[in-house]
Amino acid sequence: MISTATDSPLDSGRRGRALACAVLALTFFGIAPVMLRELAEYRNGYLDVWTVNASRYSISALFWLPFVVMLSCRRPAGMAPVAAADGGPAPRRASVWLCALAPWSVNIVAQVAWAAAPYFLTAPVIGFSSRLSFLFTIVFGFLFIREERALLRNAYFWAGALACLLGVGAMFGRDIARMDRMSVIGFGLMLTSGCGYGAYAVCVRRFMSGFSTRLSYGVMSLYTAASLLVLMLALGNYGALADAGARNWVLMGGSSLLGLAFGHVLYYKAIHGLGAVIASGMLMAMPFVTLAVAWLFLGEGMTPLQFLGGAGVVVGGGLLVKAQSVRALTGLAAEEG
Repeated sequence: MISTATDSPLDSGRRGRALACAVLALTFFGIAPVMLRELAEYRNGYLDVWTVNASRYSISALFWLPFVVMLSCRRPAGMAPVAAADGGPAPRRASVWLCALAPWSVNIVAQVAWAAAPYFLTAPVIGFSSRLSFLFTIVFGFLFIREERALLRNAYFWAGALACLLGVGAMFGRDIARMDRMSVIGFGLMLTSGCGYGAYAVCVRRFMSGFSTRLSYGVMSLYTAASLLVLMLALGNYGALADAGARNWVLMGGSSLLGLAFGHVLYYKAIHGLGAVIASGMLMAMPFVTLAVAWLFLGEGMTPLQFLGGAGVVVGGGLLVKAQSVRALTGLAAEEG
């Protein structure tokens, strides 16, 4: 039964704080691509993508390390119950370090592609095309999570998927048809990134649902940082960090803390206070933050066709969020009935 009673001041205050967290999260996520674009565009030959990526994730890993240590101590060696195939409890416990291997394997690919994109695309294009990852999350959900397949019967899903694809086509189609090298590579990177982050979200849900969000993301940050450091040592010009200068360190540290640390903490708080559907829906406004900040500080904008395509991706993402909310309500009604 749905209560019609007036919300208590405590509930209203909790929702207000969650709403503030969601706004801050989408703002921080929206600013990060601009800072990465600044590093890529005006690096003066000092910092390559491997060095920047490893440095940023190392800063994030240091932020999350205390959470990992603290939360791991609450369970022996960071253990959690593992569900059996039939949904019942299994007579074993899994380590967070083992469960994190599957999502880490796709996260590292997505992160490398995401970090390389600012070297080929403007910040606004990156911001709008990044919303395509929500479509990939649902598609991978179809493949690996049985309950998600109910969305195939939902008209909102098909409308949202079509809007996303048409939007991406509008943003990149003209340049790809002309075989513009920067756009072709950039499109490939954003497609790889979106696909990787979609698979990552499904892997986290499938393999790490028994652990707290902070512990899961913290362990993932440590794994990813270590992997990126290896890539930097093998492929990057890490000696340039000694001459990077305060400005570049501020950009690397700021983009790391905003995009990889504070943004995720605030987003998780928003999910707890507002629910995943509302929080995900609000996050669709992130590209407009990126567009505004990039225009103010970098002088970067979008052509009318690119903006129309980007808006299509955002609208498509909103329809996909709507499809998920309808599925959730349908499932709840079935349980109550």
